[in-house]
Parts: sequence; structure tokens; C-alpha cells
Amino acid sequence: MAIPPVLVQKIHFNPSLPPVYNQMLQKFSMGSAIKCIVYYEEQFWRNNQQHEQQSLNGNMLINCTNPCDGPITYTVDDTKPDGSYPAIVGFIIGDRARDMIERSQEERLHYICESYSRAFNSKKALKPIHYEEKNWMSEQYTGGCFTGLGSTGFLTNYGPLLKRPLFDCIFPAGTETSTHWAGFMDGALQSGERAAFEV
Repeated sequence: MAIPPVLVQKIHFNPSLPPVYNQMLQKFSMGSAIKCIVYYEEQFWRNNQQHEQQSLNGNMLINCTNPCDGPITYTVDDTKPDGSYPAIVGFIIGDRARDMIERSQEERLHYICESYSRAFNSKKALKPIHYEEKNWMSEQYTGGCFTGLGSTGFLTNYGPLLKRPLFDCIFPAGTETSTHWAGFMDGALQSGERAAFEV
């Protein structure tokens, strides 16, 4: 069973889940995240000759008090290796994601580009040619992103239950059950291998 623990509550079990396992599932919530990709005509952050500024790699950590000043928390350069499709992938997470989802897609793009323009000191950031976004909070089969999070005291009170087999025939897997890189693809692979060996 390789799904986020929060979604296990949507499955009808007969017999019912053990009460403590059911309690554990109620302590989980999914993270809030919107993945944003802004495409540009050129990779201006690497090709900036203005004011003898050094070439940048497109990776940023942005920390602004007001979400409208900087909705994106961090970015990576998504330009293809041959230089085609210049793009920056950014992630709006946590409180910022919940705030930004109340705004239109056009507003989100505006705030993102304004933030990039300040960070790169370039007006070219204000002229995107395309925009894509994925609101992971609206996904029916994940309920959020990047991973499920246990409440305070979760690991000490419920940790061992997370990957304990149910009814001797259901073996929990998924990135939340991993002991290495939980919340990432590496964690998902590790948990899948562990569950397969247990079976």
C-alpha cells in the first residue's frame, strides 16, 4: 500500500483498521505546495552583461515577510542542457501557498515575476513567454505535497506503526515510511524495496 497515509482513511477496511492505527492516520496532514514554471525568451540570469554582473545559475532561496513580495521560497534553473526552453521552476510552499491559492493565476505570475526581477536585478524577469503551475493541494490522490507530515510527538508515539503490516497481508510503503530521504523519490524507492522484501 504505497499511498500517503492521509489517503488510507478514504479506504473502507473490513475488518476495520486497528484503533491505534486509525488514530495514527488522523495525526497526518499533507504539505501545501504549488510548483510554478516560468518560461522566458532567453536565459537572462546566465547571460547578464548589464553592470558587469556575474552569470547566475537560477537557484534562489527567497525569504520575504510579505508573500506578495516573494511568494516563491526556492527556485532551480529548468533550462534544457542545450540552452533551449529557458525556464525557472519555483515552489510556493506552506502559508504562502495557502495565501496565493486565493489569488488568480495571473496574479500569482505577476508576483513571481516581480520577485524574480528584484532577485536578478533585471527587468527581463517581468517578460515571461509562458507559465505553468501545479497546485498539489487540489490533487485528489495526494491531497498535497511534498509529503505527509506527522504532528508534534508523532514519531515517538506512532512511528513504529507507520510501516507495520496490517492483517498480515497489507504492507505499507510510500515515501512517508522511509528511513532515508522520506518525502523524496529516493525515500519512495527505499520503502518499496523494504515492503517487497517483507512480502
